Amino acid sequence: MLAPPPRPLTRSGRKVILVAALVTMLVEIAGLMDALPRIDLGRLVISPSIFPAFFVVGLLGRRIVGRARDINAAAVYWLTAGAGLFLSMILLDREGHLLDWFAIVIAALDEEIVYRFAVPAIVAAVLVVFRVQSRPSRVIGLAVAAVWFVLLPGHRAQWHTPADVLPFVAFAALSALVVYRSGSILATAATHAVMNMLTIIAFGGDMSRPARSVTTGVLLVLLVSGYGFVRPRRVEQPPEGDETVIDLRDGSPLLEPVHQEADSRPRTG
Repeated sequence: MLAPPPRPLTRSGRKVILVAALVTMLVEIAGLMDALPRIDLGRLVISPSIFPAFFVVGLLGRRIVGRARDINAAAVYWLTAGAGLFLSMILLDREGHLLDWFAIVIAALDEEIVYRFAVPAIVAAVLVVFRVQSRPSRVIGLAVAAVWFVLLPGHRAQWHTPADVLPFVAFAALSALVVYRSGSILATAATHAVMNMLTIIAFGGDMSRPARSVTTGVLLVLLVSGYGFVRPRRVEQPPEGDETVIDLRDGSPLLEPVHQEADSRPRTG
């Protein structure tokens, strides 16, 4: 799924997005602490962070699409993900739980915005303030968010053996890689939604668990193939020296600080 590069963000635009990311993260924390009510939709309970997360989506616009390795790899991935979403909708409707389909899509997008953008962006921005370089700051931010994602109460409730932890760790790691390389939050959200739907369908008995595992594995391979091996673009100095770390690999100049060495050549005149 390719799109022409959006216009580079202005300094004020980056700051607005960073503030929205902070609000999203704080609302997520409040929801986890039961300080804010959760939203019942179908058989699912959705975090209140969905509201600021959708605002973040509006601010980012086409940037959530990210950059694919090439159009063919993107097409194969999206055809497969689209088929998974359509099949899941049919199966859930047959079970009488069509509303769950919408709830899963919304919840998946919310979690990807929170744990693949908002939390990493805030952690990275804090580290940059303390003079940590932007690239390791982004990696640390994504790692912190991935661990947080794995340890969510709803995920821990599904752990019965040590092996049960591995799918969550694998998805968190692969999603972080995809967002780091391509910036495609939309692709990770689609994969997240399909995986959750197939899990619910398998537990309902309309799909065998081996079939679910194979389908999930194929989708993850296509996700990484299409969006995990994107070549990085040249890093450029953001305008006005702004050091806010917002980098979605969207085809525009990377919004990272570059500390240029002072010119030591003697000046004349």
